[in-house]
Amino acid sequence: MNMKKLFLLILYFNVLFHMSAQSQVSFQVYGGLATYKMDGLKEFNELVGESVPFDISNVDNFDPGFYFGASAHTALFSNLMLGLSYQYNTTGSRIGIKDYSGYYNFDQIVNGHLLGIEPGVIMTETSKYRLIFTIMSGALFTLVKTEEVLSVSGQKEEDQEYMSAFSIPVYPSINLYVPVNDLISGYFSAGYLVDTGGKVHLKGNRDAFLNIGGYPVKTGWTGLRISAGLMLNLVPR
Repeated sequence: MNMKKLFLLILYFNVLFHMSAQSQVSFQVYGGLATYKMDGLKEFNELVGESVPFDISNVDNFDPGFYFGASAHTALFSNLMLGLSYQYNTTGSRIGIKDYSGYYNFDQIVNGHLLGIEPGVIMTETSKYRLIFTIMSGALFTLVKTEEVLSVSGQKEEDQEYMSAFSIPVYPSINLYVPVNDLISGYFSAGYLVDTGGKVHLKGNRDAFLNIGGYPVKTGWTGLRISAGLMLNLVPR
């Protein structure tokens, strides 16, 4: 994450701390499993596979993977919450071939940093659990690294390229909180992230888009999300 993204993250949480000066604040950390469509980048793999003079196979193809997040929430009204959230998603792919003479790999490593505002409505609350519906939206910064390696008879050639993209996601989810004690609760969540799709371009050059068939390749973080974690409740004096 570059300094600009880090600054935005710090600014988000500073705003939340000021908003919550007179109300209850909760912090949570979590991790979970996510699926990713990445249709455009899958097409890019197909194009690369067609361009090399030998048959290759998929080793990984943006398979489901883990993601991590942290957020802070404050109560605006008795049943309305407002949160600021950060999520880190990562996925990738590999196509290639290996035999007695050497090997060829083409890798894509894709990382996404999501900074979002997350309003929520308390649907049900008892002494044993709390059920909250949230919709998060914000800024999703994507970095794509491609790495191509060809090794034949001990001679190796490598090439790397970096691309980036920006998109706006929408992430509705159902969140269950089960109190452990007055300060700590267990956290379970299930939702579906919709990525509006950001055009992938060379890092540092917004006009140099990755195109296939005359159309720009877009990000595809869209997919299911399930996660679990812990929430810490803080009540200001």
